Amino acid sequence: MSKDKLRPEEEFAAMMLQETLTELRVKSTWEPGDDPPDLVFEVEGFGRWAVEVTALYQYITKDGKEESRAAVIEPLIKMCDRVQAKVTNLTNSSYVMTGMGPLRSPSLKEVEKRTIAYIRSGKSDEEALDDDRCILISRQKRPVQVMWSVGLDGRTMGAGGSSAAYIEGTVAYALDRILKEKLPSLATLTGYDRKLLFILK
Repeated sequence: MSKDKLRPEEEFAAMMLQETLTELRVKSTWEPGDDPPDLVFEVEGFGRWAVEVTALYQYITKDGKEESRAAVIEPLIKMCDRVQAKVTNLTNSSYVMTGMGPLRSPSLKEVEKRTIAYIRSGKSDEEALDDDRCILISRQKRPVQVMWSVGLDGRTMGAGGSSAAYIEGTVAYALDRILKEKLPSLATLTGYDRKLLFILK
């Protein structure tokens, strides 16, 4: 695999590990692996290293199933970007949106339609765009700009059974999930002097 095929987080992990080794005065070179591992390091005096790269995500329960926080938040961010693109012809107002997912009802597409209708109507009072009042919008008197903030609704349960706001439980669940997923594949790798699991936050 060529370096331009690496995911950004894999390339970042490679640079961070090489920088750390350099600070320790240990020379190294690296190249993309065959997935697994994501990276292969040749470390002077320490041999060949297999490096698997993953990220630490928060997991929640949505509709009775496990879901990553990113899978809840990223669609809301993309929706806000789409709304901004569709109202750039308007002037003299700015809008503030807050979105606390996961969105239950109506669909994200319907919330996007309601958002655009609200903006085009000229309303200014705060209004809920969904049935649970998790996504709110209000108008500010400035040039049009859709500002937003997104997060998890306070009622959201973590995938491990505790509140999503319980940090220790959230981290423990995510780490356990990573180890169960990654350690078996690392164990099957042969021909390496060391095997590393690089976890990004």
